[in-house]
Amino acid sequence: MELNYTNIIIGFWIATVIMAVWRLWWPAISVLKQVKPDSITVKWWFLSGIIFSIMSCFIAPLLLPAVLHEKYRFRFVASYIEAVK
Repeated sequence: MELNYTNIIIGFWIATVIMAVWRLWWPAISVLKQVKPDSITVKWWFLSGIIFSIMSCFIAPLLLPAVLHEKYRFRFVASYIEAVK
Protein backbone atom coordinates (compact mmCIF):
# COMPACT_ATOMS: atom_id res chain seq x y z
CA MET A 1 0.00 0.00 0.00
CA GLU A 2 1.43 3.33 -0.97
CA LEU A 3 1.50 6.28 1.39
CA ASN A 4 -0.68 9.15 0.24
CA TYR A 5 -2.70 11.92 1.89
CA THR A 6 -5.87 9.85 2.13
CA ASN A 7 -4.14 7.09 4.07
CA ILE A 8 -2.54 9.62 6.42
CA ILE A 9 -5.85 11.39 7.07
CA ILE A 10 -7.67 8.10 7.67
CA GLY A 11 -4.91 7.02 10.05
CA PHE A 12 -5.11 10.25 12.04
CA TRP A 13 -8.91 10.05 12.05
CA ILE A 14 -8.94 6.51 13.44
CA ALA A 15 -6.25 7.39 15.99
CA THR A 16 -8.31 10.37 17.16
CA VAL A 17 -11.39 8.19 17.63
CA ILE A 18 -9.42 5.62 19.63
CA MET A 19 -7.84 8.34 21.78
CA ALA A 20 -11.25 9.93 22.33
CA VAL A 21 -12.64 6.67 23.64
CA TRP A 22 -9.60 6.10 25.82
CA ARG A 23 -9.18 9.63 27.20
CA LEU A 24 -12.76 10.94 27.22
CA TRP A 25 -15.32 8.15 27.41
CA TRP A 26 -13.49 5.73 29.68
CA PRO A 27 -12.79 8.28 32.50
CA ALA A 28 -16.39 9.49 32.28
CA ILE A 29 -17.71 5.95 32.70
CA SER A 30 -15.32 5.36 35.60
CA VAL A 31 -16.59 8.45 37.40
CA LEU A 32 -20.20 7.57 36.61
CA LYS A 33 -19.70 4.11 38.14
CA GLN A 34 -18.77 5.80 41.42
CA VAL A 35 -21.21 8.71 41.36
CA LYS A 36 -24.32 7.07 39.93
CA PRO A 37 -23.91 3.28 39.68
CA ASP A 38 -27.58 2.72 38.81
CA SER A 39 -27.40 4.88 35.68
CA ILE A 40 -28.48 3.28 32.43
CA THR A 41 -25.17 4.33 30.86
CA VAL A 42 -23.28 2.34 33.50
CA LYS A 43 -25.57 -0.67 33.15
CA TRP A 44 -25.19 -0.72 29.36
CA TRP A 45 -21.58 0.50 29.29
CA PHE A 46 -20.62 -1.59 26.26
CA LEU A 47 -23.45 -0.20 24.15
CA SER A 48 -22.74 3.36 25.28
CA GLY A 49 -19.09 2.86 24.31
CA ILE A 50 -20.11 1.71 20.84
CA ILE A 51 -22.46 4.69 20.45
CA PHE A 52 -19.74 7.08 21.65
CA SER A 53 -17.26 5.54 19.21
CA ILE A 54 -19.66 5.84 16.29
CA MET A 55 -20.54 9.43 17.11
CA SER A 56 -16.89 10.36 17.61
CA CYS A 57 -16.17 9.01 14.13
CA PHE A 58 -18.29 11.83 12.75
CA ILE A 59 -16.88 14.61 14.93
CA ALA A 60 -13.27 13.45 15.37
CA PRO A 61 -11.66 16.75 14.31
CA LEU A 62 -13.80 18.62 16.83
CA LEU A 63 -12.78 16.25 19.63
CA LEU A 64 -9.06 16.68 18.98
CA PRO A 65 -8.58 19.67 21.35
CA ALA A 66 -10.40 17.79 24.13
CA VAL A 67 -8.22 14.74 23.57
CA LEU A 68 -4.92 16.62 23.53
CA HIS A 69 -5.39 19.42 26.08
CA GLU A 70 -5.95 18.62 29.75
CA LYS A 71 -8.20 21.60 30.52
CA TYR A 72 -10.56 20.82 27.65
CA ARG A 73 -10.53 17.13 28.52
CA PHE A 74 -11.62 17.87 32.07
CA ARG A 75 -14.39 20.17 30.84
CA PHE A 76 -15.58 17.59 28.29
CA VAL A 77 -15.67 14.76 30.84
CA ALA A 78 -17.46 16.93 33.39
CA SER A 79 -20.02 18.05 30.81
CA TYR A 80 -20.51 14.50 29.56
CA ILE A 81 -21.11 13.24 33.10
CA GLU A 82 -23.67 15.98 33.79
CA ALA A 83 -25.43 15.33 30.50
CA VAL A 84 -25.62 11.57 31.01
CA LYS A 85 -26.45 11.67 34.69
